[in-house]
Amino acid sequence: MGGGGSSTGSGGGGRRRPLVIGVTGGIASGKSMVTRLCQGRYGVSVLDADILGHRSYAKGTPCYRQLLKTFGEEIVGEDGQINRRALGRIVFSSPQERNRLEGIVWPEIRRLMEEDLRALGETGIHAAVVEAAVMLEAGWEDAMDEVWVVAAEPEVAKTRLMSRNNLSAEDALRRIEAQMTNQERIEKADRVIWNNGTVADLEKEVERAWEERGTLRRRRAALKARWRILTAGVGFAILVSMLQLRFRMK
Repeated sequence: MGGGGSSTGSGGGGRRRPLVIGVTGGIASGKSMVTRLCQGRYGVSVLDADILGHRSYAKGTPCYRQLLKTFGEEIVGEDGQINRRALGRIVFSSPQERNRLEGIVWPEIRRLMEEDLRALGETGIHAAVVEAAVMLEAGWEDAMDEVWVVAAEPEVAKTRLMSRNNLSAEDALRRIEAQMTNQERIEKADRVIWNNGTVADLEKEVERAWEERGTLRRRRAALKARWRILTAGVGFAILVSMLQLRFRMK
């Protein structure tokens, strides 16, 4: 679940960040549609983890150099940039190689994300959406105030994939089963937006979620305040008891 990090970014020196809503979900769940609805209807700023990924290993960056060192010059295209297709052939054929790639790229995406969120906060932006398919796998949920999981039943997602990507039923199902399950995502969600119906249905779900945004953060803040009061009270009671015991011993 979201970690409620809107007050400051990592290393932000007290600078405020916007309320950050993380949107994630499985393939063909409709997470990009949810992001577009938030942006179009409510004018929020959007950070796309895919775009941040491209930035992370642009030519000349430390991440770029580390990828070349790890996977070799064959992943470089004629333009000098990382050839994603060539890199994909290496990493998607081996879980070990994929883990190596993620270990290099994911921390850099996180750094860029935090940097951009702080910059948005400094311009007075109050809310932002971060769309990331691998948000939960990468452990970025602690950088979000709320995590919205967009979910679709596997059969619905399969039909969409077959139509959108011109895949066979077997290939579509294989891609779905290679990811986290809906239940695994839902267990880490602050809000679940089901997208099994029409666009109009989804619009209503997003509208409801948007109207209630920030309530989770306020609840967490209230719980933390109560916990501080409770622990302070317990500490004071223990101190009084110790003093009373000491007085009796005298």
